[in-house]
Amino acid sequence: MNNRKLGLSLVSIVLYVILFFTFVTFAVAISSNVNYSVLGQKGELYVNEQYSKLQYNLFNSAKNSQSVSLINNKIVFSNNDEYSFDTSRKVIYKNNGILVNGVDNFAINSVDTTNLVDNSKYLSYTVSFVKYGKNLTKNLFISVGDIYENQ
Repeated sequence: MNNRKLGLSLVSIVLYVILFFTFVTFAVAISSNVNYSVLGQKGELYVNEQYSKLQYNLFNSAKNSQSVSLINNKIVFSNNDEYSFDTSRKVIYKNNGILVNGVDNFAINSVDTTNLVDNSKYLSYTVSFVKYGKNLTKNLFISVGDIYENQ
């Protein structure tokens, strides 16, 4: 009689386990590399989206106002829209509600208004957003009042 043992031997089980963990390690390494590049793309989209949201809201407030002032580190428009920056939470608030997140820096720039008619109608600021290693820094000059009125 032929005495053959069928089934898995201890050597083959160890070999299968080693191959399984090698494959899992390889798959994790590949997917983490792909996820890193995807995070960069998500970061770029995120910072652009946050900037667009801030820009839209500031322009809308400017359109509906006749003046703007800086009171207690808050931007206050004449239509009572208030914008403030919380450095610890890295957010910009509009009327005490969170408007945008991921703000690295928000600074009101001084504007030379000597040749302008009304000093209270202009605002210049610099804002920086950071997410997943992507950085966006923009400067913007806003004029309030009748310049943006619909015709």
